Amino acid sequence: MTITYRAKNGNLQYKPSDEWLTDVIEGDNSTGFCLACGDEVDGIEPDAEHDTCPHCYASKVFGAENLMIRGLYYEADRQADITQARREGYIK
Repeated sequence: MTITYRAKNGNLQYKPSDEWLTDVIEGDNSTGFCLACGDEVDGIEPDAEHDTCPHCYASKVFGAENLMIRGLYYEADRQADITQARREGYIK
């Protein structure tokens, strides 16, 4: 599960859930996440940053541990709050 948010540059980007990150970090730990398109990318080092996405070609792929350290995730148990914020137009 992902959510979108508006980055400082005004572009919409995706965030993975903390549950997804935890599963990757505790599991194979070679999966990254593209902030531009929201796709999972295999073969990514845990500390990777700005790798090129094979799906959308943006340089927005980060390793799971790097995303966790940067705080680029949302708390899955707060999904109800996120849904309500979307309904009220605070996030898309």
